[in-house]
Amino acid sequence: MDCQTVDRKHTYKLHYNSLTAIPIFNQIGWLNAVAEEGNWEVAVVKKENDVVATLPYFYKKKYVTDIITTPKHTPWLSPCIKYPESIRTLAHKIEFENSIIKELEEQLPALSFVQFSLYPNYDNILPFLWNDYEVNYQYTYIIKDIADPEKVLFNFSSNRKRYAKKGCKNLGFHQGMEVKTFYEFHKQSLKKRKQEIAFSFEHLERIYNYCKETNQGEIFFTSDAQNNIHSAIFIVWDSQAAYHLVPVINPDFYKSQSMSYLVYKVIVYLSKFVKTYDFEGGMYKHIEQGYRDYGPEKVPYFNFKKCNSKLLATFLSLKNIWIK
Repeated sequence: MDCQTVDRKHTYKLHYNSLTAIPIFNQIGWLNAVAEEGNWEVAVVKKENDVVATLPYFYKKKYVTDIITTPKHTPWLSPCIKYPESIRTLAHKIEFENSIIKELEEQLPALSFVQFSLYPNYDNILPFLWNDYEVNYQYTYIIKDIADPEKVLFNFSSNRKRYAKKGCKNLGFHQGMEVKTFYEFHKQSLKKRKQEIAFSFEHLERIYNYCKETNQGEIFFTSDAQNNIHSAIFIVWDSQAAYHLVPVINPDFYKSQSMSYLVYKVIVYLSKFVKTYDFEGGMYKHIEQGYRDYGPEKVPYFNFKKCNSKLLATFLSLKNIWIK
């Protein structure tokens, strides 16, 4: 790590402390929690000693080379831009963005491979295209206004509504599951499907502890009269949105369709202080309909890829894979 990088990270920490709202995945505590397999740094643009833009990024070693990517449970890392009051037109705003993004991108180290996604509300991809990034659309599903939970429930599919109402009669809704209990529940639920959990307990615990310390997360679950756990979700949130981070369904009680009830009750809980509910995905066919049935909007976001190594590019092409 060079002195300039250290200075940018220090600047980001000072700038971060002056902010009242910042996306959870850009927060320093979150970045520290998820950087299990690598480390995070940040690009910073200053104008007259005032920080006007930041872009955190994560890097790790893969295939004996260093790469920039997004860490586990971190779907997006995006620029945070402070627009000057002098901007009066859309053309001026775009011109300013183009210039700022160019400066941020130039600070990213020239590693063999770069891959990251931007928040769904960020749509200016031109500076990345101009610098030879491959840009792909991806989609997430978002309920953009959860202030009225009954209106949200009305937009559920007929089956989802029926299952949610059934859950109200037959299941209990709870919050505050211990993180170790949640991890084991997730692990055993996957084992019953002959699958393995993709992250360590220590990784989940760090995220959970940060979110609990900052009141930005909770584990919710459903159970029956015999105290059998049917489903659980680890939800995280910031000042604008809640994120459907880790959902788990017990296959032994799949027929109860408890997730419909759980999501509805979670939205009731969150509606008092969060505006939107993001399902964090929808690209995989086997889960797309499940999310769509909650009545959200399909919202695009951008994924960027760039391979700076001809040797690595050849290897990936032959294997027909992208690094994750």
